[in-house]
Amino acid sequence: MFAKALKIAGSFTWPLLIAYKTVSGRTFTAIATITIINKDGWFLTAGHNIREWQKIVKECDRTQLILRDIDVIENDSLIDKEAKEIHLSKLPLIQEMDKMECSISYGLNHNITAKNLNFSQPLVSDVGYDPLDLAVGRLEPFNPEWVANYPIFKDPDKNFFTGTSLCKLGFPLHGVETHWNDETGEFELPRKYLPLTYFPLDGIFTRNIVYSGNGPIWESIKFPVMSVEMSTPGLRGQSGGPIFDTDGRIWAIQSRTLFYSLGFEAPIPAKDQTVHQFLSVGIGVHPSTIFGFLKDSEVRCAVSED
Repeated sequence: MFAKALKIAGSFTWPLLIAYKTVSGRTFTAIATITIINKDGWFLTAGHNIREWQKIVKECDRTQLILRDIDVIENDSLIDKEAKEIHLSKLPLIQEMDKMECSISYGLNHNITAKNLNFSQPLVSDVGYDPLDLAVGRLEPFNPEWVANYPIFKDPDKNFFTGTSLCKLGFPLHGVETHWNDETGEFELPRKYLPLTYFPLDGIFTRNIVYSGNGPIWESIKFPVMSVEMSTPGLRGQSGGPIFDTDGRIWAIQSRTLFYSLGFEAPIPAKDQTVHQFLSVGIGVHPSTIFGFLKDSEVRCAVSED
């Protein structure tokens, strides 16, 4: 059903890798997704991807600042050993799992970096999360020929029918391990992991979810804040990827997974226990919200005629 659409969506769906190294030398890598939206190299992704990256950068900066202070004290020839110990004792302690180096990579196949990143401000909602979970950025350098098919977004005012078959695409189910090269001072991704493979997951469009709230942040939003709900969950690694129909048109940008209580428990006879049951559904940012967000950021995208 989605074979044709996957050929279209696969060209504008790229991996996003965030890697960091701890003081102990261990490295960790998280994978998410970006969606290239036009020939100028602009992309969309989930806002929480960029906020997590900024959090990691802040933690690395803190560790590097402490390490520089330690180095300055230890190499200060004007103070004795006892004075150095006093100064060092006043510095924050560094733990083995503190982050000290980090890197973000887009696309993997091209030498590109992300510029002019903008991301949504957290909205204080009654359900405790940010429904405007969007980030927009521009890749530089960028060659338009890197993308064979640029996306068309579904017009939400035309034939936006509940029950439509949709598909999510991204890069889940990967166990990627980056390595830190002390000589180059860079992270390296072993070629055995390349290329990262897509994983599609289909379902149906179940309903629109409309959000509202009070306060200055909500008052600053001049467009609808909405989500598209799907009957299947999003997988870790698909955040920021497209949710599209059988023609490859984007209906939403994957954001997160919600869990609805089913109100009953299933027995586990071997353990004489029961487990509460939940329905997992996928949540994507609605095109009405995407269009408003892109307009505020002065970024263009193509919209379907039907």
